[in-house]
Amino acid sequence: MTTTTSARSPGTADTIAPEACVRALYAVLSGPPDAPRDWARFRALCRPDARFVLASRGADGAPCLVTYDVERFVDEGTREFAAHGLWERE
Repeated sequence: MTTTTSARSPGTADTIAPEACVRALYAVLSGPPDAPRDWARFRALCRPDARFVLASRGADGAPCLVTYDVERFVDEGTREFAAHGLWERE
């Protein structure tokens, strides 16, 4: 896992407009299994206190919500995307 902080800052092309931020986020997350993700770019798109809430199913099969901070999302995403890939879109 890479923990390097990106040199990007607010006002760059990725964050100049909401639409640009969403496009950048989709570009980072999307790709086939084992495709490297630019986690430094992802971190630059997030506030340090950002939280991601994912709909999932518990061990009993009941719907539940799982909350990740940025680093847990990177850790889980690295493993999950390597195995299954992901194509994020509107």
